[in-house]
Order: sequence, then structure tokens, then C-alpha cells
Amino acid sequence: MSLRTTTRWLRTFVNAHKLSSFQDKAAALRAEPNPYYVLEWLVLPRIAEDEEEPVWDAWGGERTPGVEKGSLIGVEACFREQLPLELLVGAPIGDEEAAKLATAFADLSVRYGDERWSAGLADLGERLRHAAERYADYVEALKAETERLEREAAEQLAELEAEAAEYEEGEFDLEAEKRAAQAKWDRRKQELPGKVLQRLFPDDALLRLMATANMPRPAERVRGAVRRLAESARHPALRFAEALERGDYEQLRHLAEPSGAQAWGGWLAAYMSRSDLTRSWLPVEDRQRAAIRWIAAAEAEARQEAVGDEAADARPRAAKDGWVASAFRAAGWEERLAEAEFAEEALHRFVWYALPDEELRKRLREELVLKQWSAFVERFAEDGVEERFRALSWVFLLDPENVQHRLLRAAPGGAEELIRRLCRLYAEGVRRGLDVRIVVSVYAYLAKHDKEAFYSFVHGARTLDVALPMMELPASDLSQLFRGDGVRQSSARKHLLQLFYAHLEEAEPKQAPQERMLKLAAILAVDKRSAVVGWLQRHERDWRESIGGDRERLFTRLLRFRWLGTAADPAEQHRAVKEWLQRHSDWVQFETDAPNVEGEGVAYRVVKPGAIDAETGEVLARATVRAEWTDRAEVNKLLDDLKLL
Repeated sequence: MSLRTTTRWLRTFVNAHKLSSFQDKAAALRAEPNPYYVLEWLVLPRIAEDEEEPVWDAWGGERTPGVEKGSLIGVEACFREQLPLELLVGAPIGDEEAAKLATAFADLSVRYGDERWSAGLADLGERLRHAAERYADYVEALKAETERLEREAAEQLAELEAEAAEYEEGEFDLEAEKRAAQAKWDRRKQELPGKVLQRLFPDDALLRLMATANMPRPAERVRGAVRRLAESARHPALRFAEALERGDYEQLRHLAEPSGAQAWGGWLAAYMSRSDLTRSWLPVEDRQRAAIRWIAAAEAEARQEAVGDEAADARPRAAKDGWVASAFRAAGWEERLAEAEFAEEALHRFVWYALPDEELRKRLREELVLKQWSAFVERFAEDGVEERFRALSWVFLLDPENVQHRLLRAAPGGAEELIRRLCRLYAEGVRRGLDVRIVVSVYAYLAKHDKEAFYSFVHGARTLDVALPMMELPASDLSQLFRGDGVRQSSARKHLLQLFYAHLEEAEPKQAPQERMLKLAAILAVDKRSAVVGWLQRHERDWRESIGGDRERLFTRLLRFRWLGTAADPAEQHRAVKEWLQRHSDWVQFETDAPNVEGEGVAYRVVKPGAIDAETGEVLARATVRAEWTDRAEVNKLLDDLKLL
């Protein structure tokens, strides 16, 4: 006895879903990478008795929900007939589904022999065509039975009205009798399709599905399935699969045009997926290798427009309908990337694609790196980091400290050299545009083990968006790295301040996370006086236009200070300066050293605002004031004095 290809899978599937609704069964079947292998039960309904295992005997007498609402049928009738038919005609077969169907049928044809499979396929097509023709007979029969039922219902209602006329008023509740009769006829009308099928077409499971599955235009749906079956032997997916096996990338590019992975991604995912439906009889691992080779080649071609490797790595993550994304829709291929053939370029492409997504990172970490840890440890021990970055980029799938501990356990001793190599690797990753979701943990590792590299990235940041991920470090680390009077700390603060100024001056500054901005403000506040003075120097000519705007308010709110002398009205400026001279003379500095600037007949105008710390009241910058004589007599007297000099 030989098992069908899907027998082992079917045993598990039946046990898992025999209590589920029919809709849940169908959904679980369609969730398989390529469910169309199950159609072997329709194409070859019976294999010779000496070849087939009595698989259905295990559920003899058991019943399960069928396609008809509220029905319970035998397990074999449901899983052998109704479910495969639902897969075939329950939903339109789109282009992706047609490609999967063609691939499954090609594999099954090789399994059972082309002659036997072709004959079974022809019989199934004829069965479908016959059912589509008989559906019209069913519709006519149902219509006739419905009309007969309606006539009987009308006659009964007439009898009830005649009977009610024989009673005195109030003795016969005609409306209640009508409602009871109508409920009975509605129930009979609902049961009518099943009774018509049972009486006229008792053994046609396909016709029963067409009649009860609530599908629109079922006859056309079935005829569409017939066309898909006829086209399966010459579907382009078969040429695509052959080109994959041969490694004929020119042919693959031709077949993939113009939509590429958008059209073929779903099929490729099914083709390279490991599934219990095809376990042990298909060369799945060979197919996975062929698919990964093609994906790596397609990605390499797509990167040819980039200038150099670093530019290619720094590009945004590939579109979600790209070839790499197609592989992540598949299952059970991850360990292929540990093979020597794929251990550099292909591995790097998949790792770099997965880094922005926590689920994909976890998937490669658990299904690839940790399962093949010994192989990855051996590769890490080889010389070279920067020149072998692509072969070692898998380390970014794990937390840096976790990588260090695991590598030390695998190869105890030489901790200093190992940490140095990791730091060089992480630094190279940041330079190549490491995703921001990963870069925070890398910064933390570099800050702990290689401060020179960390500060190089601080000074290498060209925008605040690049530097802000550093603010995710713990407060204690930030304090150690950026506070204090050390040369590196002071220099790093100055660079962050310049980035902050530039951020405020952007045409449309991006909304930065509040927590990161608060940590940045705490660092800049160490030199709050320098921050305020620097801003005034940058806006020496346009400070009146800038103060009061949203960006300036962000500046003052984050650094916690307030301006002095920003009033636009000259009279208000004069009053404010007079008050400062009496109470806070240290808030003011005059533009010139002219004598008697505090006398009568002098008007004060603020030339440059000052600032004080909102928390301590400390003067951060004095307001620059211009004293102008307004008394004509005093001006003339001053001129006369100058003539006598």
C-alpha cells in the first residue's frame, strides 16, 4: 500500500478541524502555502485498492459540520468531497491561485504519472461541466417547487379567512393563525433547496455546493474553474519553475516583467515554503536554494544603480512587494541562509531587510542564527571585519551584549579582542545606514566599550534626526558622555547645539519624540548661557521676527529661560528699561559709553534682547540698550561742549 501525497497532512487536519464550522475548515485549508495539492482527491477519486490506505476508517461513523447551514455529514463526505470542491469553486481562481494550482498539478502529474493524471483531470473537467449544465435544471425545479409552495400557502390563507368568517368576532384570532401559518411556510421554503437536491440530484456533491454555498453566479464560477484546469498544463508558472531550477535568470527576468515580485511574489512564497502537504516527497530544499539564488540575483541587479556598497546599504528598506519580501511570506527556508553558498551576499540582503521589523528580526534570530549558532561562531572567528561586513551582519539580529556573552561562552578567552572586533563591526553598521530601531542598542554598546567611535558618530551627524537616537541611552550614560568640562563632552555638546539650531531653522522640521527632545535639552542646558548667546548671534538681524514663533517657543520651553526686552512698542521698551535700571541694573548693558545715559530727556530702546534662567533667575545674556537724547536743548548743549574741545 502507498499513501497519497496528502494523507499524512489530512489526518492531522481532520483531527484539528472536524469540530470546526465549514467556513473555518475552508479558511484553514486556504491558509496553506499551496492548498491545491488537496485536489488530488478530486482528480483521482479512487486509487486501486491495493495502493490506497483505508485512511477514512479512523473516523467511521463520526459526523462534522458540512457546507449546508446547520448540517452534519460524514467526515469522509466533508473532507474528501466538499472541502476540495469548495477550494476549487468556492472563490474565483485569481492569477496567483492559478499559478499555485498549475505547480501543484505538475508535481502531482510527476508523482502519479502523466497519463493517469491527465485522464483524471479530463474526468474532473467533464464532471464540472456537467454540474454547470445541471445547475439550470436545478434552478428550474426549485422555481417550480417554490411556486407550488406559494400556491399552497395562498390556498391555506384563504381557508383561514373563510374559517374566521364562521366565528363570532373575538372567537377566532385570524392574525395569530396567519402568523403561525406563514412561519411554517417560510420554514418549508428554506428547506426546499435541500429537498429538491435530495430528490432529483442525491449524489451530486458539486451541485449541492453550488446550490447551498451562497456563491454568486455559480454556473459561471464552475466554468471558470474548468478553464483554469485546462490552462494549468501550459501556465507560465511552470516555465518560471523550470527557469529557477536551471538558474536561467534571463528567462526569469523576461517572465517576471513587467510587474516582477508584485505578480510572482505569492507564487514564489508558496513554491519555496516547507509544508506538511508536500513533506518528504518534494525537493523543497532544492527549490528553496533556487529561489534564494534568484532573489539574491534580482536584488544585486536592483542595486546596480547605487554608487558603491555603502550607498546600497543606506538605501531605504525595499518595497514590501519586493522579492525579499516574497521569501518572508514563505515558511521553513531560513536555515538555507546558513549554507556556505548564501553565507555572505544573500544572508546580508535578508538580514538588512529584516532589521526594521521586530517580527522579522526575531524570525531570523530564532530560525537561523540560534539554530546554526556553531556555524556562525566559526565565521565570526575568521579574520577581517570591515571587509567581511556582509558575512557578519547577522550580529545585528541579536542584542550587542547578548552577542558578546554568547561569543565569549563559545570561545572563552580573548575578550578584549572580541569586544574590539564587535565595536568595529557595529561602527561599520552605523556608517552603512543601520536602521534606527537597532542603532540605539549599538550606540549603547559603543558608548560602553569604544567611546572614540561613539563620539565620531556624534560629530558625524549632519542632522538632529540622526543624532536623536543617541538620546535613547540611559540617563546615567548620557550624563557621563555629554556632561562635564572634558574636551570630548564640551565638543559633543557644541555639535548637538548646532544641530538643534539647524533643526529649528528647517522649513518644515520633523516632529521629534518628546522624550528624546527633553533629554537633549537637559544636555544643552549644561551650557545654557552659550546656547542663548549662540542663538542671538545667529539671529542678530532678525531676532524680532523670530521671537514669538513656534520654533523659538520650543527653544525657550526646552531650555527653560525667558527673554528680556522683546516688546515692540518703543514706549513700553523705555518703561521696562527704566524699571530694570532701578531694580535689576545687571540685566542691562548700554550700546555705548555715552555720559549721563540715565538722566532726564533720554529715551531707551532695546537693540538686542537679554535672557534670564526661568528656574534660577540667573542672567544668561544682558539686554543691549541704546540711549537716545530727546531734549533738544540738551543735544545743543552737548554739541556746544564738543566745539570747545
